[in-house]
Amino acid sequence: MMEAFLQIQGKLNIPGSLWTETSETMNYLEKYGFENLGKLGDSSEFLMKSPC
Repeated sequence: MMEAFLQIQGKLNIPGSLWTETSETMNYLEKYGFENLGKLGDSSEFLMKSPC
């Protein structure tokens, strides 16, 4: 699913981001090139910026 998301995003050349509450998910997203922008949400979620 993640590969499909990144492939579509790359074809459309649009930015993307995801929020996560756990460091495990953060680590998973970093494997796909997502950049951790820190804990920015109302509940201190991590904002992850996609590599595109």
